[in-house]
Order: sequence, then structure tokens, then C-alpha cells
Amino acid sequence: MLWLTNGTMSQINIGHGHNAGAVVGKYLYTVNTFPSQLHISEVNAPQNTFVMDDGNPSVIPLGKDPVQALSLGSRIYVNNSGDNTVSVIDTTKKIIIKTIPVGANPLFMHLVGRTLFVLNNQDNTVSMIDTNTDTVVKTLSTDISPSFVTVHTGKLYVLNAKSNSVNVFDISAPQLLEFNTLEASGTYGNNSTITLRAAFDTAPAAGSSMRVTLNTNKSILLDTIQGKYLLGKYTI
Repeated sequence: MLWLTNGTMSQINIGHGHNAGAVVGKYLYTVNTFPSQLHISEVNAPQNTFVMDDGNPSVIPLGKDPVQALSLGSRIYVNNSGDNTVSVIDTTKKIIIKTIPVGANPLFMHLVGRTLFVLNNQDNTVSMIDTNTDTVVKTLSTDISPSFVTVHTGKLYVLNAKSNSVNVFDISAPQLLEFNTLEASGTYGNNSTITLRAAFDTAPAAGSSMRVTLNTNKSILLDTIQGKYLLGKYTI
């Protein structure tokens, strides 16, 4: 890997088959295919060298045939095309904290907010990963060989290499505007039941729900949809 700093070329030797990298703080995490590892370099060091652990370059083992790395806070997500997984790396501990199964041959990823979109090239799907829980929450079907994706104004555009097509998905989510009770303040006492309402800017999809935790530490599920609202009963 080469780049210019103040007109001077700098170099880090990072092994073979490196595909991509991600920066977290002052460290560069580089994906290497042979062997499957994430190499860690300190880019602000005098010689831009590897981070060392006990005299050896600091590396994190990955899945088979890793392709890409995306950073989110102190975590890095790497798609492993050879074993159909996404590795979740905690950069503070230098370890994989979770391995997420996805579709066949995940070749490309795109991060939007807290959602990671993984394009599975061989089974023509997109895995949607909620990075709050690091789980696949939805799988979208595409045309043949999805290879690239981008997002614009709430729409997901998936380019399919072998079908010469673009799939468009609506991924916009209703935004929470207000959360309150329908009863007037002071009209209820102990063991009375009140109706809680969450108001959104657009109507939630049919079957949607939202779980909230009140300051009493009691959790309640709001799941009755009326237009742009979710309603739920709560006994105080």
C-alpha cells in the first residue's frame, strides 16, 4: 500500500491479496485474502508500520476469502465470500465478537445509518443486518448477481451484473415525532389503565410494532396501528 505524505511516498508491507481496508482512529485495518487476516497498522507512526503484539505483527483471523471492511464506531464488519458470513470485529479487543451467516458469496456491503446491506452474489439476495443486534432482520430478493448498491432519498438501488438490471427497494422508515398518553394528566391513579401513543411522520407498515421501556422499567409493546400511530395499553 502506497500514499503520499507531504510530497514523500510512504509504504506499509501488508501481505498478499489485500482487498480493502478501514480506518478506526489512528489505525488502518487491512483485509488480506492470503491468509485470511485483518492486519493492523498505525498510520501516524513515524514509519507507518504494523502494530506489534509480543514481537509479531498484530492480526485478526477472518473467515474464508474476506473481501471488504466497513467501520462503525469501534467495530469493523468484514464480508467473507468463501464461507458466506460477516465477521464483526471489536477493535478495542482485537477479536471477532460475532459471525453472522448471510447468503451465498457476499461480495459487497453498504452501510446506511445502523443498517448494513450485504449483497449475496450467488443466491441473488440482499441481507439486511441491524448493527444494534448484529442479526439479519430481513432478506431482499434481487435479479441475477447483485454486485453494487447505493442509497438515495430512502430508496435502495441494487445493480445486478448478469441480468443488466437495477432493483429499487423502498427502505425509508417512519420517524418518531411524539410519544405520550391519550388521557389528560391527573385523571388517573394507581392501577388505572392508560393508552400510550407513538406518532410518526408517515404511517408504519401493517403489522409493525414498537417496544418501549418506561421509567418504571416496565416494557410495553405498542402494536395497534391507526394511521400514523402505534397504540398500547399500560396499567400504572
